[in-house]
Amino acid sequence: MPRSRFLIGNVLLIGLCAVLVVHAQPVGQPQSRWKIAVVLATDAGEKNADGPLLWLGIKNESDSARMICQVSGGYGVFHRDYQNGGAEGSPHNCSGRAAYNLVLAREARFLAMPIRQKDLQQANAELSIDLRLAEAAFPSFDEKRDFRLAWKGTVREALEAARSRR
Repeated sequence: MPRSRFLIGNVLLIGLCAVLVVHAQPVGQPQSRWKIAVVLATDAGEKNADGPLLWLGIKNESDSARMICQVSGGYGVFHRDYQNGGAEGSPHNCSGRAAYNLVLAREARFLAMPIRQKDLQQANAELSIDLRLAEAAFPSFDEKRDFRLAWKGTVREALEAARSRR
């Protein structure tokens, strides 16, 4: 990847983290070294074979490289007369080192979450995104632990933040 794209992606994520409400809730540890932000949204009109996607930026806020793996993830859309959502799990259960991705200190990893087009049309609905992740120290693969990251806002907030990044 060209260095300019790498730097632009990190600058966008840092700016987005400052704008969006970010909430990290680790399992078994009071402080989290990770932040989450909605970075980009695609819709079915963009010839995406997977359908609409929300791209989530997961940032390592620590001063050391970490290994990370997505155990599961899901979202919910809630409004007066409308409720929907989706969930997905990991095909490899984060059981071995090969299932993990390296995230350098102060760097980000981007994950795609499928979302239904109908859910993206519910602008005033509350959108709740929840990820369960596993992390380990690098390069030792020690200190493994599971944790959760969550993002909450409205569908409109997520889409506006994502559109401003294009």
